[in-house]
Amino acid sequence: MSTDVTQQRQQSAKLGFDYFKHLTTLSTGSIVFLGSLLEKLFTEPAWKPLVYISFAGFVICVVASVFAMLSFCH
Repeated sequence: MSTDVTQQRQQSAKLGFDYFKHLTTLSTGSIVFLGSLLEKLFTEPAWKPLVYISFAGFVICVVASVFAMLSFCH
């Protein structure tokens, strides 16, 4: 019985780690895409505060995901 529970917990931790890994990848890609889009197309965006909020939100998401992945390692 305990081996089944242990295997289920390991599988659950692996799935959680993979979820946060993908979330980190998507958020980092969004930061790069938003940065290049602002550099090439919108040199003076009309909604500057929204751009800053977006960058901050993606950075917070990346940092929180890294901390969540570290919690799965222990």
